[in-house]
Amino acid sequence: MKNTPLVSVLMPAFNSELYIAEAIDSILNQSHDNLELIIFDDGSTDGTRAVIEGYQDPRIVKMLSDQNYGVVRARNEMIDRASGQYIALMDADDIADPTRIEKQLKSIEQGDCDICGSAQWVLDESTHQVKKSKDKFTDADLRSLLSVYCGLCN
Repeated sequence: MKNTPLVSVLMPAFNSELYIAEAIDSILNQSHDNLELIIFDDGSTDGTRAVIEGYQDPRIVKMLSDQNYGVVRARNEMIDRASGQYIALMDADDIADPTRIEKQLKSIEQGDCDICGSAQWVLDESTHQVKKSKDKFTDADLRSLLSVYCGLCN
């Protein structure tokens, strides 16, 4: 690990048993490995907590709640716990490209942006087809949208 910034990746999870292992693995296998993965199990009633507990990687910080508080409170508590210079959001049902953190960090460190998102691929669960998102926002679009909606994907 070079002298690179620590990135805190925040992953709220609620009843994500079917997907969370792939999400966790996709973060732990990033090309930028100076990171901590903070996972907040938000009172899941399925096997989500057991999947989380199965990981012993020292980069994982586990926050386990017996009550469901919702994603806003979960993210706020994870932000309070984060040690990184940067915060990256990750949903428990997403899979990150192996170079996601590296590329986003490079853009931010170069001063190209203050906030960074990415394009995404979307799985249609009924047809099992993966399609590139049709979102095409300009800088001006994103600036105006941010007051009411975040059009950035993590």
